Amino acid sequence: MAGKGGTGKTTISINLALALRDLHIKVGIADLDLTTPNVIKALGLRDASVGINVGDTKWIPANELGLKILSTASIIEDDKPFLWDGKRRKGVISEVIESTEWGDTEILILDLPPGTTEETTGMLALRPDGVVMVTNPHPLAQFDYAKMVDLLNLYKIPILKRIINMAYFKPKCPHVKCTAKSHRYDIFGDSDQFKDSYKIPLDQEIAKTNRVNLDDLAKELIEKLREIKIKEIKKSEAKEEVMTTQLDAAKAELDKTNKKVEELKEKLKKENEKEENEKEEPPATTGVLMDQGLASKIGTEKDDKKDKEKDDKKDEVKEPIKKDKKK
Repeated sequence: MAGKGGTGKTTISINLALALRDLHIKVGIADLDLTTPNVIKALGLRDASVGINVGDTKWIPANELGLKILSTASIIEDDKPFLWDGKRRKGVISEVIESTEWGDTEILILDLPPGTTEETTGMLALRPDGVVMVTNPHPLAQFDYAKMVDLLNLYKIPILKRIINMAYFKPKCPHVKCTAKSHRYDIFGDSDQFKDSYKIPLDQEIAKTNRVNLDDLAKELIEKLREIKIKEIKKSEAKEEVMTTQLDAAKAELDKTNKKVEELKEKLKKENEKEENEKEEPPATTGVLMDQGLASKIGTEKDDKKDKEKDDKKDEVKEPIKKDKKK
């Protein structure tokens, strides 16, 4: 990425891709500068259509120079101005990245237009692992660089490295091993003020060939990307551990609740059984228990028996009287 155009962003992109390839990394490069897509030309490839082949559901990048290459130059007219509106620009970025068959690509380099364009914000919304910023020592370039830093902070995207391109001009000295700073000219400003930056001198050979050795930068970026991935894995593991702990606590609480529910159910069951038993058992009484109807019948029979006995006694009394009368 770059805050200002003309800083050599595309040159850095293609040479970084080639350096990573030489380190046996499987690399893809996507030219997402819709206005001026120059990756294919900078790589020295003749046919712009090499950048894209449309499959059934996926865009298929070309395999050239040991790289997987996709360029938006294939979907626009090379010699005509590009007039898409912002919404359409932003949409094509997501489509190119997400709908392309990148296969086993390990590192994907996105060459973006300068500034805070729709292409740039569309890419940032996809959460890349990091950004390499390309700038030069000129005060205006640094002013635009600061704005890009604010944008990246807003999206929480790390800056992997700041490259100070055209940092200085150093003409060839007749003394082969000369390292004198007096032979160096800071054309755009003092590049020594930029600490922890990768500096590339202004060199006519780079302008002619579009080639610059970025092996050291490639190695440094690989290590930084590894560190980022390790941090992400540790963060994910820590988050998973917290979630596991929370889940275990929730399960323990649920087990307690279930235990209480079971205890209440058992208590309620016993109370219901007790009530049922009390309904079935008659109240306790003294003496012999019997059916009320039977008791009434027995009582009636006893009364009848007593009445008969009384009548018999009367008859016995009457009979002697009759006998006496006869006498």
